Amino acid sequence: MLLDALARQSSVVGAAAELHITQPVVTRSLHELEDILGVQLFERGPRGITPTVFGEAFYGATGVRSANSLELTSSPA
Repeated sequence: MLLDALARQSSVVGAAAELHITQPVVTRSLHELEDILGVQLFERGPRGITPTVFGEAFYGATGVRSANSLELTSSPA
């Protein structure tokens, strides 16, 4: 959920608001996850965050996808 919100919002503050938690909790959780993995998942910038190569790979490996990226298809019966 955290990575999904961060990727969708491109902002720690936006992700915190979406998840109904405080910004320090999001920041701490992201830092803890990055420490466990030993890589930086997001580049922090003055206008938000963007996933690094590692962030994109980890996000894809978790199978997490936002509702906006899902395609619903129906197959003929």
